[in-house]
Amino acid sequence: MQITKASVPDTALRRRASYIARHAPNNGTAALTFGNYGLRPYLRAADWRTLLVAVTLDQGSDNAKPSKTQEVDIRIGGHSQVIQVGEFKDLRNFQHPSGGVKRIADATTAEVKLKRPTVTTPITFGWPVTYEPGLVLLGNGGGPSLITARPANVTVEETLTIDPDDLPTPADFMARTAYDFLVGLPAWLDWILVLVAIYLIPKISKVIDWTVSATLRRNKGKHQKQASTGG
Repeated sequence: MQITKASVPDTALRRRASYIARHAPNNGTAALTFGNYGLRPYLRAADWRTLLVAVTLDQGSDNAKPSKTQEVDIRIGGHSQVIQVGEFKDLRNFQHPSGGVKRIADATTAEVKLKRPTVTTPITFGWPVTYEPGLVLLGNGGGPSLITARPANVTVEETLTIDPDDLPTPADFMARTAYDFLVGLPAWLDWILVLVAIYLIPKISKVIDWTVSATLRRNKGKHQKQASTGG
């Protein structure tokens, strides 16, 4: 088919088709480069107060890569913020963020710090994408391919659901901290700490028992004195 104004009336599409034809191999056929685009949110780290959530843009080929720096919408509980790939943003105060923005090494990923939820919370990410005319779209089924004649606006969405029951508890973090502390000490010092603990635990228990008993005796004496005065 000749690429002319009569056969391809749209100027932008005709220009793109002519470019592809000029750069095609001499035998008239060209391998189609498959591309895909999407986003992948995931929980990167968690402690007893905050979460570190990341979202990576999946741009599978050069043909599927938009030219400008990409922004992603993040929505939690009816409120939304905008994050940008290649950056870290502090959104612990989600509605009124006051934390700074820092650059990160991965130019296809955005990272956000969020307040740890107390109930199951869905976090929705939306990536609005605009592609120039001439984008080839292939159907997943047996449908025909499409070539866009105008800029194509596509919004890709994914939801990451955070369940607090799946996260480590504060006790888990304390136990891990204590374990890391002991592992970092020399072996001989670990043995000294164990022997000291064996010696001190009974002493501490006796002090606690004596304190509780003294408190109970003192309270009992007060009650008896009040009863005697009342009589």
